[in-house]
Amino acid sequence: MRSITEALEGMMDAFTPRGTERLSLLEARARFAAEELTARYDSPPFDNSAMDGYAVRAEDVVDNPVTLAVNGESRAGGPLPDQLAPGTACRIFTGAPMPEGADTVVMQEDTQARDGSVEIRADVKARQHVRRKGSDLDEGGVLLARGSWIGPGEIALLASQNIDAVEVYRRPRVAVLSTGDELRELGTPPEPGMIYNSNAYALAAQIEDLGAEPV
Repeated sequence: MRSITEALEGMMDAFTPRGTERLSLLEARARFAAEELTARYDSPPFDNSAMDGYAVRAEDVVDNPVTLAVNGESRAGGPLPDQLAPGTACRIFTGAPMPEGADTVVMQEDTQARDGSVEIRADVKARQHVRRKGSDLDEGGVLLARGSWIGPGEIALLASQNIDAVEVYRRPRVAVLSTGDELRELGTPPEPGMIYNSNAYALAAQIEDLGAEPV
């Protein structure tokens, strides 16, 4: 009996790709990319906080406890914060942009706020709890290589880069032929000595899972 590898080698020369088509992002699920897809933007697109807390200059909190005046705040989706003056802190929330001049975030559990100021109570490391611009992806970096399978994770990645359509390979068509005098199709009444054609449905489902079109 021939191995799977031998069987594939004997038949693959008979197949050619069916060409490509451009589909919306969700329609491209379970397809294979027909083009290399690259990042349109840095990700994150700006320095932002990984914690709720206070944005500070690391040099201002070398010794602790230390109390800093709180000037302004930065919220995700809100207006950009003002530049941080030396010796001050900015209230900041997860995902919010870092104020210019700040390089570190102290999470709120390590602070005590009071009357327009905040006391920093824990040791602080420079650049802690800051997600740097481009630390996940650089603009122009490869998101998906040509031929990559597009699943839910890949769709999320492309959506994060504002990519709403993808050039993909057309789905191959696969014929499913079930033979046997004992087979009956679904929806027909049962007969003695007969069985229903379940294998064809299982194969068709597996074909669809692989991104092809069962016939």
